[in-house]
Amino acid sequence: MGESCDRKRERQHTACIVCTFLLVGFLLLLLILYFSLFKPKDPRVQVPTMQLLSYSPLSNNIGASLSLNLQVTMYNPNRADFIIQDGSTACLYYNNQQVGFTPIPRATIPAQSFSTTSVRLSSSTPLPLIPDAYIAPGGTVNDNGMPGMPEAAANVLPISTSVTIVGQVTTVDLFSHHSDVVSKCKVALSVGTSGSASIQSYSCQSSYSLDD
Repeated sequence: MGESCDRKRERQHTACIVCTFLLVGFLLLLLILYFSLFKPKDPRVQVPTMQLLSYSPLSNNIGASLSLNLQVTMYNPNRADFIIQDGSTACLYYNNQQVGFTPIPRATIPAQSFSTTSVRLSSSTPLPLIPDAYIAPGGTVNDNGMPGMPEAAANVLPISTSVTIVGQVTTVDLFSHHSDVVSKCKVALSVGTSGSASIQSYSCQSSYSLDD
């Protein structure tokens, strides 16, 4: 009788160990599936191409207005649709100041798919190409020398752009993730003496999350 009880306890102990291993293995499998398949991820944002649509210098070349077309490519690595929400924008900068702004409309990027959109980005006010210290009250350029002239005086106009994508993804109706992802580009415009301009070069950094 005592021997039978001991055997029963042994079997119960073995069953407990097996159940524990199975439970740990199941939890590990869930973790692996979560991190490899179902963990929500930020989309990747790139600007592979851009065009200068227009460049309009003011009189005496003391300022200019311009318009760009950005080809924005986004990749959704998740196994669920990524929803682009209000607050997504494209911005134009000159001398570290925002001079242009365009909202990016709401949209849906299907699971594990690319989406490309064209964004027109224009300067809302003319870009001052010559420092205020060298502009006479009537708007003409002073003749007192030009030390400290911006790069536009050397026929290169440096500007920059940023594309910010705000959105949300929910995988397997359980794991939700909010994203604020930005991609920035530096652009050098070649400005001719006749008032024409073209994109001389541009470089864009990999997109990164503003939440990190």
